[in-house]
Amino acid sequence: MQFMKFKEIVKLLGQKEIVYMCGVTQPTVTNWLKHGIPEYRLIVLASRIEELTNGKVTRKQLCPNLYKFVWTNL
Repeated sequence: MQFMKFKEIVKLLGQKEIVYMCGVTQPTVTNWLKHGIPEYRLIVLASRIEELTNGKVTRKQLCPNLYKFVWTNL
């Protein structure tokens, strides 16, 4: 289960930031809005989201299945 909906992530970061950070095109982000973002792409955004929300939304919450492999310090 995803803790934060991708639509909320887009509001927080903005589509241009997501395009830049993930190295994808604008239509890809639009597709993610319709169908959800792949978890491996969410990993790229998770640290920034945690920073912008002052820890209210954590990397662990955003990527519960992968956090222990990606961020071994958590």
